[in-house]
Amino acid sequence: MKRAPMVSIIWGCNMDCSYCLAESNNNHKALMSVSDAKALFNWLMSRGVETIALLGGEPTIHPHFNEITDIIRDCGIKAGVATNGLFSSEKRGAFEREVYKRVSVHINDEWFYNSDQIEKLRDNLAFLSQSGTEIETRYVAHSSGIDTDFIKEMARISGSKIINFSIARPEVYGGTAYLPIKSVRLLLSKLKRVIDGLRGEGYISNIIALYPKCIKRGYEDLFDGYDGNFCSLDDAGQFDVSFMINPDLTAGVCLSLPNIRTERKVVEFLDLEEIKESFKDEFEALRRQPIFEDCLSCLDFNVDCQGGCLVYKDFKNGTRK
Repeated sequence: MKRAPMVSIIWGCNMDCSYCLAESNNNHKALMSVSDAKALFNWLMSRGVETIALLGGEPTIHPHFNEITDIIRDCGIKAGVATNGLFSSEKRGAFEREVYKRVSVHINDEWFYNSDQIEKLRDNLAFLSQSGTEIETRYVAHSSGIDTDFIKEMARISGSKIINFSIARPEVYGGTAYLPIKSVRLLLSKLKRVIDGLRGEGYISNIIALYPKCIKRGYEDLFDGYDGNFCSLDDAGQFDVSFMINPDLTAGVCLSLPNIRTERKVVEFLDLEEIKESFKDEFEALRRQPIFEDCLSCLDFNVDCQGGCLVYKDFKNGTRK
């Protein structure tokens, strides 16, 4: 499975979700300049990149979001974009440029929003339903209940039958409400009931999250497409790290591993493979540290399962302060 490069054009957000990996960067209002965006997307185009994932923070709050969308279009690149759906009306034009082939709208529980936000979310979802792009409703499951009725209402407004779930990850600074890994299987039993119910109503619904095989045992059907290709491993069990291009054009592997990042800007590398290789030594060392003692006797460990999310490993082993 070939991954699309992830690009974050801004670290800030117009919300402050306690479970979000990006929360630690909310105080860093760094954003990608238009000149850097031109340099980056032309570099990606020259390396044969056809598709990217545009992320944040919240990408639509970038003051030049529309202009950056035009740059991506002019480079012949298609994109998926993740948004909380609370973008302003002047940003709607970006979604009409036939650049965003998929829009992932991250939905919270209804109580999370004030009345103005609810109205804006509904209006924007109705707008997106007419945009001709594929819409995915995404919900991050954490320690609270799951407001299924509200999620289905938002999906209905968007015209989408895709409702996917993520699971909250730990934040290494200890400042967010991370979900302990020992609680994940308890959550999976709840998600199975929810997902089975949604599938019974004709929705396409899966968990989009990476967990060890032992955690997923008995729930494999919920993790469609995530049996192999685990975090820093490809389907053959070889090193193949996912990385994010930051607003300053450096590359990092995860918002919750801020110290694992390149010193050079990505446009100074030969290609994407050279960027990946720059992380290899550090990641290979981290990957060999198991989450559970049972990992060491497991035939899948370091074959097609590296024993847990690297953020969990970092958090558990205290390798970063």
